[in-house]
Amino acid sequence: MEKFYPELRKLAETNDDFIKLKDLYSELDIAKLSIETGLAIFEELQLLERSDEDVKLLPPVGKKLDESSIYCRGEELKKGTADFRVFQLERSIEQIWEETLAKLGVDSEPVLRERNTHNYGTKDEASMPRAFQNAPEDAETQSEQSTEAVESDSTASDADTEANQSPKSARATAKVTEKQVREILSRSAANEVYTELAEEDNEKKPEVKQSEFWQPIRDGEFGELFTGKPVPISNEGWITKTIRNIGVCLYLTNQRCYVQVYFHGANGSERREKIMTLFPKSEYTYAYRDSPRETKVQFPVLDKGRKDQDDWDEIREKLVAMGTDIYNKIDESAL
Repeated sequence: MEKFYPELRKLAETNDDFIKLKDLYSELDIAKLSIETGLAIFEELQLLERSDEDVKLLPPVGKKLDESSIYCRGEELKKGTADFRVFQLERSIEQIWEETLAKLGVDSEPVLRERNTHNYGTKDEASMPRAFQNAPEDAETQSEQSTEAVESDSTASDADTEANQSPKSARATAKVTEKQVREILSRSAANEVYTELAEEDNEKKPEVKQSEFWQPIRDGEFGELFTGKPVPISNEGWITKTIRNIGVCLYLTNQRCYVQVYFHGANGSERREKIMTLFPKSEYTYAYRDSPRETKVQFPVLDKGRKDQDDWDEIREKLVAMGTDIYNKIDESAL
């Protein structure tokens, strides 16, 4: 949890560090399965939050911490009132996912069918449901997909509106009176004022804070590969680049940084063994970090992280250099 989800780590640090990772994994075997299930949902929530779908993992600014369901669950564990043996979901992941898609106005049937066949494409081929794939995706890709969907819906809606209004306008023109003209002009003026006020109100809304660490990388100061849109500070644990169903992720925690490579889709272990021939142990230090849902390899970079702000440029440079080297070797190979 500490390695992959800095947000949870920060939440723990604000509450006397009560999340004891080692204890959770060693005391009860079932705890690990429960945590893995929870993290799958947590990843999907991160994706929705990153896509501005009005899902927030932590309580809004200025509100009490006990409004966070994650915090409340942690408090139960801390007080001994929750038992991992009954630490289960009220609904299945499928139900939660289907309900979420319904709220977003997305047809759930093809998505769930895709999940059941485990046939996920890369970000260049098809969108990939993160709750079931459990691999970090590029925030830039998700934002672009969400924007395209909104623009498409908006265009269709405008076209329908014009089509519906045209006959009415034609009929109304025949019998319009001077009094009606004055009323129409009055309403039009009022609408302009309302629009101006709405625009002013939008300008007053606070901007989403962006990650200071990742911005120079996104701006291309350390190479072009990992450039892209700003990373929200609430999701600044990683950025990623995908190639042939393989995700190359740059990770930053409070104490260290590393590159983690994910092998998505079927036969992940077999594909990993072939790819890892490109990285002889005489030249690279790495370790396999598999979970029940993920096939991955971790390449350590530095024992420095978010807290070492004076060394951020060094961290950025070496993190991007390692990620670019790994990406290019995979790209240039025929594997």
